[in-house]
Amino acid sequence: MKKLLGIIVLGLLLSGNAYSEVVYLKCVRADQTENNVVEILTSEYLFDNKKITLQRQKSDKVYEIKQLDGTIKKQRANFYPMIYKNARPDTKFKVDGTHYQFAGATFLASDKSYDEIIKHNKNNEEKIQYTITKLNKYTLEMVHISYVHVNQWSNDINKINKKILVQEESKLPKKCSILKSQL
Repeated sequence: MKKLLGIIVLGLLLSGNAYSEVVYLKCVRADQTENNVVEILTSEYLFDNKKITLQRQKSDKVYEIKQLDGTIKKQRANFYPMIYKNARPDTKFKVDGTHYQFAGATFLASDKSYDEIIKHNKNNEEKIQYTITKLNKYTLEMVHISYVHVNQWSNDINKINKKILVQEESKLPKKCSILKSQL
């Protein structure tokens, strides 16, 4: 019963209710990368229910490494934490009965809007990366579908092909919770 009530309350908070124009979401994904290593990615967003926008505020990635003696050692990933000051919000791409979908540049690759990126990609040989983010209105699970350059994760910059985009979908959804309402 508590779970059902929680789903109803969350649904009301995110469904166009005038009392929740802007909410601050904290989203966490834990992924077992090896037998003794768990990667924990935490991202925080501002979600504007009136404009249907999602703006990343900050991200952090930590590895929890289980030691031989059973203790857990935490190690922060390179380049983290990341603060996104004045980042362009992802804008409404599509809304259906269960999901909000947002679209925007991947990894702050551009300050262009989704529509500008699509127009650029149609008219130019070198492509701009972008992401579509799906946020479930009821469970607050978030999934990213990114369109990135071929060999984007290569250590050899010469192997990255900026003329072709490939689709990558997050393996596991992030579980989000509302930190603050009406900022």
